Parts: sequence; C-alpha cells; structure tokens
Amino acid sequence: MANNEFPVEERFGELVTGERWGIVPFALYKYQKALGLKIHEVWFLCWLFMHKWEEKDTFPSLNALHRYTGVSRQYIQVLAHGLEEKGYINIKQRLLENGANGSNFYDINPFLSTLEELIEEDRYSEFCKKEAHATPDIQGVQL
Repeated sequence: MANNEFPVEERFGELVTGERWGIVPFALYKYQKALGLKIHEVWFLCWLFMHKWEEKDTFPSLNALHRYTGVSRQYIQVLAHGLEEKGYINIKQRLLENGANGSNFYDINPFLSTLEELIEEDRYSEFCKKEAHATPDIQGVQL
C-alpha cells in the first residue's frame, strides 16, 4: 500500500527515481511456486511487465535485454519459449513498416488471467475460512 507521507524520491533517491520505472505485481512473487516459475522466468516476466507499463503493446528487444544484463540472447529465448510452452505468454513475430523483422510481440494476457485466477481462489479460500470461524449471531433466537 502506498504511503504518500514518504515520497518515492526519499525512498530511492532522485537519481534512481529519475530513471524509467516499471510495475511488477507482488502476486508474481507470491504465486511463483504455484505457477511453477523458475527465478529466471520471473525475471523475464518483470522485463515484459516493464514494457507493458510503458506501452500498450509489449515488444521489448531481446538484444537490448542482452546488452543490459549480459545474459545470452539464446538463454533469453529459452526463457521466452518456456513461458510460451507453459501457456503464460504468446509470442508473435512483428514486421516493421519496411518489411524487416522487428522485435517480437509478447502477449502477457494469458499470464495475467492465470494470476487473477490464483488471486480469486485465494480470496475465496480466505472467505471460506472466515465464514467457518464466524460465530453465529443467536441473540433473540429462542431455543
């Protein structure tokens, strides 16, 4: 939950907050085990989330990710295709206006839908637990 009395600049410093930001749902970490995600898959999803935050469509450059991190392009592709095989993302080739290949388009909506299902299941489970422990109101009931 946000605390507006402690601005983000004070939390992370002006230099850091002056850079680009992305958003990562806490649920990604909370449900990592349930989703069967390895740490590098979570890392790659964070990269996709960063681009989803900045643009309507998600088509980050794997070459840029390689340049920024030093992780091999081949391994990044393995991560992407592994997430596609799990049904969490769809990868579509994107062509530029001049007909050349552009960076791929990554549809993360299947992952977001799965995450929402897990959150709803948890909320329902918590509701059921609370209902099971609720004390019935028997005031005014004649036995």
